[in-house]
Amino acid sequence: MTTSTMKLQESYNQQGFLSPLPVLSDTELREAREAFSKLENEFGKEYTQYSLHNVHLQYPWVMALTKHPRLLQVIQAILGPDVILLDSRFICKYPALKPASDEDQTKPEGTDELPYVAWHQDMRYWGIAGGPVLSVWLALDDSQKENGVLQVIPGSHCSGMLPHRQATRPGNMLTVNQEIPEELVQVDEAVSCPLKAGQMSIHDGFLVHASDPNTSQRRRCGFVIRYVPHVHTPSRWDKDLFSKLLTLLYIYLYLYRYRYRYIHKIYIHNMFVYFLCFAVRILTDPGSFMQPCWLAGRTSSIISPTKAHEWALEAWQPFYVSLWINVKPINQMSIITSHIHLKCLLLC
Repeated sequence: MTTSTMKLQESYNQQGFLSPLPVLSDTELREAREAFSKLENEFGKEYTQYSLHNVHLQYPWVMALTKHPRLLQVIQAILGPDVILLDSRFICKYPALKPASDEDQTKPEGTDELPYVAWHQDMRYWGIAGGPVLSVWLALDDSQKENGVLQVIPGSHCSGMLPHRQATRPGNMLTVNQEIPEELVQVDEAVSCPLKAGQMSIHDGFLVHASDPNTSQRRRCGFVIRYVPHVHTPSRWDKDLFSKLLTLLYIYLYLYRYRYRYIHKIYIHNMFVYFLCFAVRILTDPGSFMQPCWLAGRTSSIISPTKAHEWALEAWQPFYVSLWINVKPINQMSIITSHIHLKCLLLC
């Protein structure tokens, strides 16, 4: 282990983050921005703001970013030689205020609702049972105070998981709209992590961090990549998923009692067989729901709730097909409705 590697580890362990760190050359940065512009043109800015999730599985140029040698050099210095790519997402804050040259106003009504990211910890959302987990912010644009730079609370990763609640301020970009209560955040100790395009910052999964709205006329776009060491395993008890299973059971008991009472017993039997198979499998062996992941040095996989949901939908499909063929047309609309309910329940 070199002296520089030891210094990186020491600083990261104490502060919970490292910033700024150089990654992309000018040519690599230009190519990445050109490729991202094509995604903006294809999907629109409203979509690319937060919905380009795990697209490294679709686009080779995105996968190449996750395996960039200068990036991996730092990640492996912190997590060890074998790391798992857990997740990735592009996050963009687009200019939302009118230029100062516009007549009569520089801010539109509802400025308080500009997109921002509330104080939170990444580990809250990952389904990992603790341990070293690391997030990368790879800047495609300059990230400064005016366009919503990342802010962190140094050393807060040592406090473990903090309580989260529903955010009271509108505009929170977090998909579940949660935040850490203000009284638990030492805001006066916050440190900004400005970056030049092509640089990156990294932080621990327990580090408390946030970012303010973009009040400039410049886009702030970054590629977020999350890594874990290969020794990680998913949490074996997922309360949210278990509650969905119970809700799913309740829905079908209700449908059977009030809407499907004239359906042959064989279809009701099939329904519970599918349910029990799914319930037993996810509760006893969550690792069986695997998503292929890239691993430095070897091949591995990690639990993916999305894959679990896809499996559930596939498992239920034969029941719906057989039900559709064997019931009267008057009941087919009810089957469509219940299938939609199932998809909403599992994919939410």
